[in-house]
Amino acid sequence: HFCRASGRTGSSPFVSEPTPFPDLPPRIMARGLSREQSQAKNAKKAGGNQGNTEGMTPQARAERDAAAMALKKAAKDEQKKALASSGEEGAAAVAEAEKRKAAVRAAKNDRKLENFNPQLAKAAKNAAAKK
Repeated sequence: HFCRASGRTGSSPFVSEPTPFPDLPPRIMARGLSREQSQAKNAKKAGGNQGNTEGMTPQARAERDAAAMALKKAAKDEQKKALASSGEEGAAAVAEAEKRKAAVRAAKNDRKLENFNPQLAKAAKNAAAKK
């Protein structure tokens, strides 16, 4: 065959010249190789963990997570209580943390309003500035 694009003659336009690496398969095998690699990758995906299933119903998982969060909150509250009762510095640190958290919550609510209705958020900000 004669290839018009490259001006070469050969038996097939898909067979490339020999590579300088004789151990590697010829370039024509790239399709088969990529297919094999893709099949191996998909088999690996199928065999792995498919998310947070653990053989539980969504309700059971929600109850388990709620119990874990309640334990975590109780431990955090106990830690905060111990810090507040440790002295003036501890109480000041707790008050500062609460103040910072309140500011973060207020900013989040402001962003929520701004994303929901920018004109209403602007009017609320102007009204607050006038006060």
